[in-house]
Amino acid sequence: CFAPLPATVDLIFSLFQKTKRDVNNFDQDFTREEPVLTPVEDSIVKQINQDEFKGFSYFGDETAA
Repeated sequence: CFAPLPATVDLIFSLFQKTKRDVNNFDQDFTREEPVLTPVEDSIVKQINQDEFKGFSYFGDETAA
């Protein structure tokens, strides 16, 4: 188990961000790639304890208006 980083680490990184979506600290080869979702087999999803996701909802771009 790893100890959480001190709040000063978050502060240091946020000082270099212009916005919450600022990706200047990431390699451009990475940020230019098209995102690809990893396909997941239904049998694997059924094995996951769904109680861990109670109260969580997600609406992908295809459902956003």
